[in-house]
Amino acid sequence: MKLKGSSTIEMAYIMPIIFFILLSIFHIIFYYHDKSILNGVVCEAVTVGVQEVRNKGKETIELEKFCIDRITGKMIYFSNPKFSTVYSKDRVEVKATMKRGPLKVFIKRETKVPYPEKSIRLKETMEGIVGKGEEE
Repeated sequence: MKLKGSSTIEMAYIMPIIFFILLSIFHIIFYYHDKSILNGVVCEAVTVGVQEVRNKGKETIELEKFCIDRITGKMIYFSNPKFSTVYSKDRVEVKATMKRGPLKVFIKRETKVPYPEKSIRLKETMEGIVGKGEEE
């Protein structure tokens, strides 16, 4: 019984499968890494947009530039993400898309702009009205 070449032939069949599995794992890790980075940038951009609208009342906010500055040099698998923003006095919305071959990532975050001082003033006004009614 000669078995000298049998392990070489078996490895010739198994090694491409192992390399394919390793390559697939690396692609999946890079995909989720970039998706996580993009999600963080979009959430941060929404927060910055809300603060800009709420505090400064700006008509134009350059959130796309902010997103591009924050994401530069951090992506591994995807390149050239695209951002779009919609904002008003009531809400801020940021959308981001990336594409590489058949893989696509789309992230959308939307937040209502809070104005807590309005409810605090209303509460104080209501307490003043109730307080005056009790004094009489």
